Amino acid sequence: YNKIVEKFEDNVVIDETYTHLFKDSNLKELVFIKSRLIIPELEHKKMMKATGYRADAYRALSTVYKFDFKVHDNKILGFKSVIFEGFEDAKVSKHENNLPSEKWQQLKDFNIGDPNINEKFFHLEFPFVVKNTLCVTISKGFFKKIKKLKRLKIMLISNEDREYKIDIENFLPKYNL
Repeated sequence: YNKIVEKFEDNVVIDETYTHLFKDSNLKELVFIKSRLIIPELEHKKMMKATGYRADAYRALSTVYKFDFKVHDNKILGFKSVIFEGFEDAKVSKHENNLPSEKWQQLKDFNIGDPNINEKFFHLEFPFVVKNTLCVTISKGFFKKIKKLKRLKIMLISNEDREYKIDIENFLPKYNL
């Protein structure tokens, strides 16, 4: 667990991260990141109840929850599906992971990005290890649901139908993330 607080002008960014390393498979690492952006002028109750692009964007982006899954292979991988056990009916977004974007205001339960973004490279095999990272951004509502679980059971499914299974103790409540 690591916490970094950075101040710039009157604003504050707080990044909290937790890393879990795996030993026995191509799935090497899971990193959970909670990022908070605090802009004092937008934190007032009056502003938090306001409507419009700026207020809506701030509410949508002031706290971001995400998992980064790191998978090593000799190929560039795409991931077409992520399944959280117990939430198989979760609504998945598949749009670009660029910020800022109006699409973040309509984030469903979680976003896995465009699974075919590197499709032109999927057929290539390399003589070295390719470190693939799947970024899964989670909505605040979905985060609250998975935080209640005793164990995190997550399955990543690659574009080649390879499954990467995770079954670990839920660290989210332990570190008050």
